[in-house]
Amino acid sequence: MYSTAWCGVCKRARKYFQEAGISFVEYDVDENASARAEYLRLNPRRSVPTIKVGDEVIVGFSAQAVNAALD
Repeated sequence: MYSTAWCGVCKRARKYFQEAGISFVEYDVDENASARAEYLRLNPRRSVPTIKVGDEVIVGFSAQAVNAALD
């Protein structure tokens, strides 16, 4: 998940992953330049969170979209 510390939707996504027992790697695009470059390639609209599941990119957070991508 590409996120920022200040993003409320990122916090909701993080909480969902933790409560659902879904392992994830989080990259803070404000703090990590290489992660920011990859995030901008995946999502030129520059919105967080941007969640990558396999080859699928989810912009924003939807539990349904995450679960569908995991299935």
